[in-house]
Amino acid sequence: MRAVTIFGFLALIIFWQILSNVFFSPLRRVPGPLTAKITPKWIMFIDLTGNRASTIHKLHGRYGPMVRIGPREISYANAELINELYGVQAPYMKAPIYDNFSLPPLGIFAMRDKVEHSQRTRLLSHAFSQASLLGTEPLIKQHIDNIEARSGRQRSSSTVSFDRYIAQYGRNSGRKDLLPKILTTKSEDDPPMTDRETYAEIRNLVFAGTDTTSTTLTYLFWQLAGNPEWQDRLRAEPSQSPWAEQLPSYRGVTDVPVLDAVIDEALRLHPAAPASLQRVVPSGGRTLNGVFVREETVVSMQCYTTHRDPAAFPNPDTFRPERWMDAVAITDSMKPLFMPFSQGTRACLGKNLAKIELKLITASLVKDYEVSSAPGTTEESMAMTDHFLALPKSGKCELVFTRAR
Repeated sequence: MRAVTIFGFLALIIFWQILSNVFFSPLRRVPGPLTAKITPKWIMFIDLTGNRASTIHKLHGRYGPMVRIGPREISYANAELINELYGVQAPYMKAPIYDNFSLPPLGIFAMRDKVEHSQRTRLLSHAFSQASLLGTEPLIKQHIDNIEARSGRQRSSSTVSFDRYIAQYGRNSGRKDLLPKILTTKSEDDPPMTDRETYAEIRNLVFAGTDTTSTTLTYLFWQLAGNPEWQDRLRAEPSQSPWAEQLPSYRGVTDVPVLDAVIDEALRLHPAAPASLQRVVPSGGRTLNGVFVREETVVSMQCYTTHRDPAAFPNPDTFRPERWMDAVAITDSMKPLFMPFSQGTRACLGKNLAKIELKLITASLVKDYEVSSAPGTTEESMAMTDHFLALPKSGKCELVFTRAR
């Protein structure tokens, strides 16, 4: 009898929790799946399946720019809120989920406190300045040379597991790279990093700078394989373009509109980190999209969805680099929605390095090779799975590299 009483009491608590979350919650006006309103385990399960970004994107298509994806979590998709959530002056801190990205001491990516993050940014920013990164160009070119060798330099045609080759890019260099710059961090206002803090930042670089770049390049070359006319347009650049050099230099690729357009379109369609950038509503709460949201509620946007806003990006699921080539066509609505490196003060510190790598590798390989898809590389095999970072569901991307005529 006692067991029945305890069971009944627990059932009553669960029933009341369900009623409270669905009918009495301050977020009851926010549309979304019933299961998501009841329990946070719904979105946790979606996370485990690797379908978070695509699932939330479909929900926005069904419910609109505001979707409840947990009892106290909302996803947004309208450009008007980007600056509110992620702008330089935005008071929203990163959500507690970021504590799971790193063991103490936290690196700059996982830091939630804005003051602490600002101090670390001042210490590291010089290492990622454009002038500083240009000093790494010889090392980048060495790795490009290795990639070309693996892609069949001595053969007329070669099928390669492109994702695996690219994933090796930047590993085991045996040479000076960003490490000395990080070790010599300086700031007049802040104390230098401890050895453990320096290690945390190096760990961050490995996490943030390896799989992200390789994912972008994998999808970029897969798109070029399916759209050979863009390979032709890249190679048709004037003779003073980077194609005139044996190995293109960064200065030679800084002003090549076709190259910029191809890279930006690949970043739009296939962002390396497509999922939610979660933030916590600050003290006092905020009114977002006409609904008051209490403090400590988790709110987010995901670039997988903002990059597919049909009002800003017509035919959003189609690879169309031409949308980036006309300065007039790059509308004010496109700019804030394009956020492959996030926005505001929490934007990726390595954005400049990523752009250098993407430009040099793309220019070098397209200059010498025509790329096509191997028989097993299809839309289905390249469908995205994401566990914060994106990967093809098949786990591979096989491409055929043929010496350009």
